[in-house]
Amino acid sequence: MVQAVMSPAALLNRVCARYSTTVRELTGPMRTKWLPEARREVASTLHRQGMGLRDIGRWLGGRDHATIYVLLGMRKKARKRA
Repeated sequence: MVQAVMSPAALLNRVCARYSTTVRELTGPMRTKWLPEARREVASTLHRQGMGLRDIGRWLGGRDHATIYVLLGMRKKARKRA
């Protein structure tokens, strides 16, 4: 089954409608409990569509690629030193 590729702007609007918020709130600095969940949904969808971490960060309000890396749960656990 082939998934249709959605433009980033359309995806932001769709997620905002689902979470009853605005694009400004979604891409802004607020960290209300449900906003990171909405941002994660946008980031994971864009990442599955092949968009890079830096570009995803730009769409989510100018966030750093490392922030998107953590948001997507891609950070590895630190090794314990002996």
